[in-house]
Amino acid sequence: MIRPARTFFLASMFLAALTLAVPKSHAAPVPLAGLNSYSQVFQDAVTGDNTFLAPDPSDSDASEEVHWFINQFADDYQNEVYERPVAQTFNEYTYKSAGAGADSGGFTDGDTVVATDTNNPAYYAYIDIVKGYAHIDRANKIMYFAIQVYGDEKFSSEPGESDPPFGESTLYRIRISDADEALNKAISREGLLFGVEGKDLTDTFNTDKVFGYYDEDGDAGGQGVSKTLSDGDGTGNYTGYEETVISDGQIEGGPKEDTDVLWARRPKDGNGAFLPIVEFAFDYGTFNMAYPDFSIIPDDGDDLSFLLFETTKGLQDNANYFWNDKYFENNIGSVYIAGDNNQNIYELDTLRAGFSQPGQIIPFPPAVWAGILGFTLLAAGKYLRMIKLQQCHD
Repeated sequence: MIRPARTFFLASMFLAALTLAVPKSHAAPVPLAGLNSYSQVFQDAVTGDNTFLAPDPSDSDASEEVHWFINQFADDYQNEVYERPVAQTFNEYTYKSAGAGADSGGFTDGDTVVATDTNNPAYYAYIDIVKGYAHIDRANKIMYFAIQVYGDEKFSSEPGESDPPFGESTLYRIRISDADEALNKAISREGLLFGVEGKDLTDTFNTDKVFGYYDEDGDAGGQGVSKTLSDGDGTGNYTGYEETVISDGQIEGGPKEDTDVLWARRPKDGNGAFLPIVEFAFDYGTFNMAYPDFSIIPDDGDDLSFLLFETTKGLQDNANYFWNDKYFENNIGSVYIAGDNNQNIYELDTLRAGFSQPGQIIPFPPAVWAGILGFTLLAAGKYLRMIKLQQCHD
């Protein structure tokens, strides 16, 4: 005969095992109502309208081809800021306006300009960041990010020539951290890198192929974002974001394993056409409970100290950060030097925000601080009781 108490115990154990075996999925967050709903907007340099015409010197009929130049000061190795939504290698040409809509960058017909090479003048509109967006829903502990790019396609040399699809082999990524400079840490360190490949995204938030990595050993950025390998920062052997913490949108490891925390989507316009935008929703509240020792957006009202929007078809190794700590300046190449064939960095674009640009820190609304504090204390008490109970049973 099985006693009722034992029956209850066995049933409880069965249900607990069943709960652990089932992924802890929950409904995806509701998307914000358009880009105007984001509280913070960050403008990037744009390469897409930096077009001009130049003849191909290898072509007997001297037909004109489209080339792209990079805005002056938009690309800066020293500060880990790159504007390179183009193929490798730049050469020198005589500028000729491409007509209405083209940004001359201050050049006039006949000027000498450094731009994409004739042999491979590809420009990727879906890599070229136009704006980055950020918003924090403190009540529900959800972070929203959006990367808006110049267009859907890759453009080649002939005027009007292009080929799809959007985001093929291209990663759309966000890097965040709230490391404390007062503790002599680079503001980029102990942060999180997350993203998704742009191709085949749907217009609803989903977790498919959405990933996240953590800088567990705190070396991302080394001695500082603007302290480079050429300045003597490290040996080029930093491990970057080496710890996988989110796979297919779900937490890896710990008591919250397989819980959904990260989603991505590509929104549509009113006519049902996809927009050149990739959006993320990050459940940082659940993530913090899963990894209480991580320095990722604590619930204490602090701002993000580091925020970077990134698109990359070139360098994609999550452990290969930061690039100015990985490569010497003469190895990364330059978008301002003709015939520079040493470019290890290409087909990517970055947009820095957060603490790196004073006045553009993501704010946490003071109006909700009291409610946040009460909820945080309650959650902390429950969490500590849970740990104590677990220790008693161990």
